[in-house]
Amino acid sequence: MDLAAASQSDQQQLAMTKNLRHRLDGYLAVALRSNQVLSRQQAVRIAMDAPDLVPIFQKLQTVTGQLANTVFATPAPPQLESWKAKVQSLSQEKEDLERQLATKSAEYRTARAPVNLEDVAATLPDKYALVDFVEYGEQTLANDRKGVAMQRRLTAFVVRRDHPVRMVDLGWRAGSGALSIPGASDSENPTSRKR
Repeated sequence: MDLAAASQSDQQQLAMTKNLRHRLDGYLAVALRSNQVLSRQQAVRIAMDAPDLVPIFQKLQTVTGQLANTVFATPAPPQLESWKAKVQSLSQEKEDLERQLATKSAEYRTARAPVNLEDVAATLPDKYALVDFVEYGEQTLANDRKGVAMQRRLTAFVVRRDHPVRMVDLGWRAGSGALSIPGASDSENPTSRKR
Protein backbone atom coordinates (compact mmCIF):
# COMPACT_ATOMS: atom_id res chain seq x y z
CA MET A 1 0.00 0.00 0.00
CA ASP A 2 2.85 2.38 0.83
CA LEU A 3 4.51 1.70 -2.53
CA ALA A 4 1.27 2.34 -4.38
CA ALA A 5 0.64 5.54 -2.43
CA ALA A 6 4.09 6.91 -3.27
CA SER A 7 3.19 7.07 -6.96
CA GLN A 8 -0.36 8.39 -6.56
CA SER A 9 -1.88 11.84 -6.27
CA ASP A 10 -3.71 12.80 -3.07
CA GLN A 11 -7.04 12.14 -4.78
CA GLN A 12 -5.91 8.69 -5.94
CA GLN A 13 -4.63 7.89 -2.43
CA LEU A 14 -8.00 8.86 -0.94
CA ALA A 15 -9.80 6.71 -3.51
CA MET A 16 -7.51 3.75 -2.76
CA THR A 17 -8.01 4.19 1.00
CA LYS A 18 -11.78 4.31 0.53
CA ASN A 19 -11.64 1.13 -1.57
CA LEU A 20 -9.50 -0.65 1.02
CA ARG A 21 -11.80 0.50 3.83
CA HIS A 22 -14.78 -0.83 1.90
CA ARG A 23 -13.06 -4.23 1.57
CA LEU A 24 -12.14 -4.30 5.28
CA ASP A 25 -15.70 -3.41 6.27
CA GLY A 26 -17.01 -6.17 4.03
CA TYR A 27 -14.59 -8.67 5.52
CA LEU A 28 -15.59 -7.73 9.07
CA ALA A 29 -19.27 -8.09 8.18
CA VAL A 30 -18.66 -11.60 6.81
CA ALA A 31 -16.57 -12.52 9.86
CA LEU A 32 -19.33 -11.30 12.17
CA ARG A 33 -21.98 -13.30 10.29
CA SER A 34 -19.78 -16.42 10.39
CA ASN A 35 -19.36 -15.93 14.12
CA GLN A 36 -23.12 -15.70 14.59
CA VAL A 37 -23.65 -18.93 12.66
CA LEU A 38 -20.98 -20.78 14.70
CA SER A 39 -22.40 -19.42 17.94
CA ARG A 40 -25.90 -20.57 17.01
CA GLN A 41 -24.62 -24.05 16.03
CA GLN A 42 -22.81 -24.40 19.36
CA ALA A 43 -25.95 -23.32 21.25
CA VAL A 44 -27.99 -25.92 19.32
CA ARG A 45 -25.56 -28.70 20.29
CA ILE A 46 -25.69 -27.65 23.94
CA ALA A 47 -29.49 -27.49 23.98
CA MET A 48 -29.86 -30.88 22.29
CA ASP A 49 -27.43 -32.53 24.74
CA ALA A 50 -29.34 -31.37 27.84
CA PRO A 51 -32.56 -33.38 28.37
CA ASP A 52 -34.24 -30.59 30.34
CA LEU A 53 -33.60 -28.10 27.50
CA VAL A 54 -34.76 -30.29 24.60
CA PRO A 55 -38.52 -29.51 24.87
CA ILE A 56 -37.88 -25.77 25.10
CA PHE A 57 -35.43 -25.91 22.21
CA GLN A 58 -37.81 -27.92 20.03
CA LYS A 59 -40.55 -25.37 20.73
CA LEU A 60 -38.08 -22.60 19.85
CA GLN A 61 -37.31 -24.29 16.51
CA THR A 62 -41.03 -24.57 15.74
CA VAL A 63 -41.74 -20.94 16.62
CA THR A 64 -38.68 -19.74 14.68
CA GLY A 65 -39.87 -21.64 11.60
CA GLN A 66 -43.38 -20.22 11.95
CA LEU A 67 -41.95 -16.72 12.33
CA ALA A 68 -39.78 -17.10 9.22
CA ASN A 69 -42.70 -18.41 7.16
CA THR A 70 -44.95 -15.60 8.37
CA VAL A 71 -42.39 -12.84 7.75
CA PHE A 72 -41.77 -13.99 4.18
CA ALA A 73 -45.46 -14.40 3.36
CA THR A 74 -46.96 -11.39 1.61
CA PRO A 75 -50.29 -10.55 3.22
CA ALA A 76 -53.20 -9.17 1.25
CA PRO A 77 -54.05 -5.61 2.32
CA PRO A 78 -57.09 -6.68 4.40
CA GLN A 79 -54.88 -9.12 6.40
CA LEU A 80 -52.00 -6.69 6.99
CA GLU A 81 -52.95 -5.84 10.59
CA SER A 82 -53.44 -9.48 11.60
CA TRP A 83 -50.14 -10.36 9.86
CA LYS A 84 -48.32 -7.65 11.87
CA ALA A 85 -49.92 -8.92 15.09
CA LYS A 86 -48.86 -12.51 14.30
CA VAL A 87 -45.26 -11.44 13.57
CA GLN A 88 -45.18 -9.51 16.85
CA SER A 89 -46.64 -12.42 18.81
CA LEU A 90 -44.26 -15.01 17.33
CA SER A 91 -41.28 -12.68 17.84
CA GLN A 92 -42.19 -12.25 21.51
CA GLU A 93 -42.66 -16.00 21.96
CA LYS A 94 -39.27 -16.65 20.34
CA GLU A 95 -37.56 -14.16 22.67
CA ASP A 96 -39.28 -15.70 25.70
CA LEU A 97 -38.10 -19.21 24.74
CA GLU A 98 -34.53 -17.97 24.16
CA ARG A 99 -34.64 -16.28 27.57
CA GLN A 100 -35.83 -19.55 29.19
CA LEU A 101 -32.94 -21.46 27.61
CA ALA A 102 -30.44 -18.83 28.76
CA THR A 103 -31.87 -18.84 32.28
CA LYS A 104 -31.67 -22.64 32.59
CA SER A 105 -28.20 -23.13 31.08
CA ALA A 106 -25.02 -21.16 31.69
CA GLU A 107 -23.40 -23.08 28.80
CA TYR A 108 -26.16 -21.96 26.46
CA ARG A 109 -25.77 -18.35 27.64
CA THR A 110 -22.04 -18.51 27.01
CA ALA A 111 -22.50 -20.05 23.56
CA ARG A 112 -24.96 -17.32 22.57
CA ALA A 113 -22.74 -14.51 23.87
CA PRO A 114 -21.29 -12.51 21.01
CA VAL A 115 -17.63 -13.05 20.19
CA ASN A 116 -15.74 -10.12 18.74
CA LEU A 117 -12.42 -9.78 16.98
CA GLU A 118 -10.62 -8.86 20.20
CA ASP A 119 -11.86 -12.11 21.80
CA VAL A 120 -10.48 -14.14 18.89
CA ALA A 121 -7.14 -12.30 18.94
CA ALA A 122 -6.82 -12.79 22.71
CA THR A 123 -6.99 -16.58 22.30
CA LEU A 124 -4.04 -16.67 19.88
CA PRO A 125 -0.65 -17.65 21.31
CA ASP A 126 2.21 -15.16 21.01
CA LYS A 127 3.95 -15.23 17.62
CA TYR A 128 0.91 -16.90 15.99
CA ALA A 129 -1.59 -15.34 13.63
CA LEU A 130 -4.96 -16.13 12.18
CA VAL A 131 -4.88 -15.44 8.45
CA ASP A 132 -8.11 -15.30 6.50
CA PHE A 133 -7.89 -15.16 2.71
CA VAL A 134 -10.59 -13.45 0.66
CA GLU A 135 -10.71 -13.76 -3.12
CA TYR A 136 -12.82 -11.27 -5.03
CA GLY A 137 -13.24 -9.72 -8.45
CA GLU A 138 -12.37 -6.09 -9.07
CA GLN A 139 -13.69 -4.22 -12.07
CA THR A 140 -11.37 -1.74 -13.73
CA LEU A 141 -11.47 0.24 -16.92
CA ALA A 142 -10.01 -1.85 -19.73
CA ASN A 143 -6.74 -0.75 -21.34
CA ASP A 144 -8.58 0.38 -24.47
CA ARG A 145 -10.88 2.49 -22.23
CA LYS A 146 -13.87 1.04 -24.07
CA GLY A 147 -14.91 -1.62 -21.63
CA VAL A 148 -14.53 -3.04 -18.17
CA ALA A 149 -11.97 -5.65 -17.21
CA MET A 150 -12.47 -8.03 -14.30
CA GLN A 151 -9.34 -8.72 -12.32
CA ARG A 152 -9.25 -11.46 -9.70
CA ARG A 153 -7.62 -10.29 -6.49
CA LEU A 154 -6.60 -11.94 -3.26
CA THR A 155 -6.45 -10.18 0.09
CA ALA A 156 -5.33 -11.58 3.43
CA PHE A 157 -6.53 -10.34 6.80
CA VAL A 158 -4.01 -11.04 9.55
CA VAL A 159 -5.18 -11.17 13.16
CA ARG A 160 -2.57 -11.30 15.94
CA ARG A 161 -2.69 -10.90 19.68
CA ASP A 162 -2.11 -7.30 20.76
CA HIS A 163 -1.97 -6.03 17.15
CA PRO A 164 -4.55 -4.31 14.96
CA VAL A 165 -5.99 -6.33 12.08
CA ARG A 166 -3.69 -6.01 9.10
CA MET A 167 -5.04 -6.18 5.58
CA VAL A 168 -2.52 -7.36 2.99
CA ASP A 169 -3.38 -7.04 -0.70
CA LEU A 170 -1.72 -10.11 -2.24
CA GLY A 171 -2.72 -9.32 -5.81
CA TRP A 172 -3.05 -12.18 -8.26
CA ARG A 173 -0.79 -13.65 -10.89
CA ALA A 174 -3.08 -15.29 -13.40
CA GLY A 175 -2.16 -18.80 -14.40
CA SER A 176 0.67 -19.39 -11.97
CA GLY A 177 -1.31 -19.65 -8.75
CA ALA A 178 1.85 -18.43 -7.01
CA LEU A 179 1.65 -15.60 -4.55
CA SER A 180 4.28 -13.27 -3.29
CA ILE A 181 3.52 -12.01 0.18
CA PRO A 182 4.61 -8.38 0.57
CA GLY A 183 6.82 -7.80 3.60
CA ALA A 184 7.66 -11.48 4.07
CA SER A 185 11.28 -12.57 4.13
CA ASP A 186 12.50 -15.05 1.52
CA SER A 187 12.29 -17.86 4.07
CA GLU A 188 8.64 -16.98 4.81
CA ASN A 189 7.56 -16.38 1.22
CA PRO A 190 6.15 -19.56 -0.37
CA THR A 191 7.13 -18.51 -3.91
CA SER A 192 10.81 -18.05 -3.01
CA ARG A 193 11.36 -21.57 -1.66
CA LYS A 194 13.63 -23.71 -3.76
CA ARG A 195 12.02 -26.93 -4.93
